[in-house]
Amino acid sequence: MPSRNKNIKYDQYKNSCTVLVTSCDSYEDLWGPFFKQFFKHWSDCPFPIYLGTETKVIDDNRITTVLSQGERIWSNCLIKQIAQIQTPYILLLLEDFFLRKDVHTEEVLVAFDFLLRHKGKMMRIGRNKPWPSRGIDGPINKNINIAVIKPGYPCRITLQAAFWEKQALIDLCKCGESIWQFETKGSERSWRWEEGFFCTMKDIFPYKHHVVARGKWLWYEALYFSNLNIGCDFSKRKLMTSRDYAKWIFYKIKSLFNRVLYFRR
Repeated sequence: MPSRNKNIKYDQYKNSCTVLVTSCDSYEDLWGPFFKQFFKHWSDCPFPIYLGTETKVIDDNRITTVLSQGERIWSNCLIKQIAQIQTPYILLLLEDFFLRKDVHTEEVLVAFDFLLRHKGKMMRIGRNKPWPSRGIDGPINKNINIAVIKPGYPCRITLQAAFWEKQALIDLCKCGESIWQFETKGSERSWRWEEGFFCTMKDIFPYKHHVVARGKWLWYEALYFSNLNIGCDFSKRKLMTSRDYAKWIFYKIKSLFNRVLYFRR
């Protein structure tokens, strides 16, 4: 379990950013295990923590629930949830990003401070790597663990763990869009800004992989987390069969192909 670093001035950041875990009522079964891992591996999180849902409220006094008032379209829900956040920045997470290792707050705040000082729009803090075809050439210099994500490339916007300037996130959201549409079309909309999009080259929010795909548990994630006794209820949603998994892989390849076509049209 991480310990509080006395050298970090936590108070200077707590009014600047909110953790928003965006979710929906049908994923309620993931909230318990998600937050079990969250508080285990990031016990000294310096930011207030919010859960965005449709109508259901989580029973945990460490978490504030913000409701989308029954709205079901993904982007519409997010827009209503964001509107209830008061801080100028948001650390946006999905409810199926279960932490696997400790989060070192000092590393997270270094990345957040960089975003603030450079008046950035977004800073991804999950798994990233040099990927020129997606606008990521590598670290800015040898002394810093942060890379620029250039405009003009697909996947500049993703729903991986990231700090967001709240107004930039609002500006990029469009009512009626799914997650896939937000990532694809939102990436293109982000090209209006030449600068301000960054990612860490080190995985400082180590969830490794989402645990659910297309509404079903990925079997290898279910196997891993079932052994941790964190409250996963596998009666609430099915596990992917080998056939489901093959279809999902096909869907991912098709989705990637469609994105390439979309950006080359």
